[in-house]
Amino acid sequence: MLVNTAKIKDRQYFYPGQYFTFSSIYSEKFQTKQITKFEGNKIFFGEDQYKISEIKTIYASRKGVSIFSKVFLIAGFGYFGLDVINSGTNDLKPIIDGTVLRSSAVLVGLGLALKPFAGFKIEIPTEAKLNIIQVTTN
Repeated sequence: MLVNTAKIKDRQYFYPGQYFTFSSIYSEKFQTKQITKFEGNKIFFGEDQYKISEIKTIYASRKGVSIFSKVFLIAGFGYFGLDVINSGTNDLKPIIDGTVLRSSAVLVGLGLALKPFAGFKIEIPTEAKLNIIQVTTN
């Protein structure tokens, strides 16, 4: 399935087997389900099926930004935890001096700063249509 809006950067391709995060006309709440197949104008998620016209918003992620955000968060919290354990023999002097807190705070801050850029939503206007296209490669 190809989602193409007026902005070329919002073009997204979805394939069977991928996870699809969306909200429908029935519920404003977003849900994540795995696509099992496309048939006609319907998307199947196991036993559940939705017509393409019932999809209101698609939530997509920017993989690179999402990965960097998670790496910085894990590194910041991990560095703080490991340094607390290692500096236990030095009477917690590095923690009191603030060197550990500054380093881990910078890493955690970078991770949190990247979070809002890790995903975006594509709202499907009522006059627009989603289409399922068949793309084959040799």
